[in-house]
Amino acid sequence: MSMLEIYRGAPKSLALSFTDDDGNPMNVSGYGVFLAASQSYVSPLSLYVGTTGNDAAAVTGLITMNLTTGDTDLCPADYIAEFSIYPASGGGP
Repeated sequence: MSMLEIYRGAPKSLALSFTDDDGNPMNVSGYGVFLAASQSYVSPLSLYVGTTGNDAAAVTGLITMNLTTGDTDLCPADYIAEFSIYPASGGGP
C-alpha cells in the first residue's frame, strides 16, 4: 500500500510498474486496472480506471494511470491507496 495525495477535482497521472513474485516484469496488455483508496484501513473505495493498452510499455509491466477530475472529486486528503490489475476475462475486485 502507499499514500496518495488528492486535491479535489485535480487530475493526476500515476506511473505504475507490475512484476511477478520473482520480480520479473509482467505483460499487462489488456488488463483491467483498479485503484482502491480510503482515508482509513476500513472499506476502501474501489475505482475502476480502465483497461491497459497493448503497447510496448504494457508488455513490460509499465502503465500510466490517469485520474480525471471526476475521479478525484473527493475531499482533499492523503488516501491509503492499493493498486491491482485483473485479466480482461477475469473480472475485478
